[in-house]
Amino acid sequence: MTLMEIQLREERDLDLEVVKYILTSVRYEGVPQAIRFIESKDPATGKYIHTFQPLAQLGICKICYLEEQMHYVPKAAYRPRSFPALVGDIECPICYETVSQDQCFTLSCRHSFCKTCLTDSLSFSLNRGEMDKLICAECHA
Repeated sequence: MTLMEIQLREERDLDLEVVKYILTSVRYEGVPQAIRFIESKDPATGKYIHTFQPLAQLGICKICYLEEQMHYVPKAAYRPRSFPALVGDIECPICYETVSQDQCFTLSCRHSFCKTCLTDSLSFSLNRGEMDKLICAECHA
């Protein structure tokens, strides 16, 4: 276990799996960043932005101990997956819409996203002041 993992576990009394999720989400930048991530809310909805991590059968989150409805859920979670893409089309891994390649951006890691989702992701990062570099939503590279 790393020193950051130990500090975060002691600070918030979280299990190791959850600590690794949080630290990976903030790219192991530090415990203060991890705490901000835990407490960050979507400005539009007021809901927590971290992924709901269910605690047993209690219906609360392992990270913040709040109910699932207090967490932001991207629109992709409520949509059925698109039909298989035609040759040359791409399924956006965020919204699951099938879009043509001219409506996508491909990052250096070779993951592609529709322009709408990538623009929304960039705007969200800019609003949070976290734009030192573009991070892929798929592989976090």
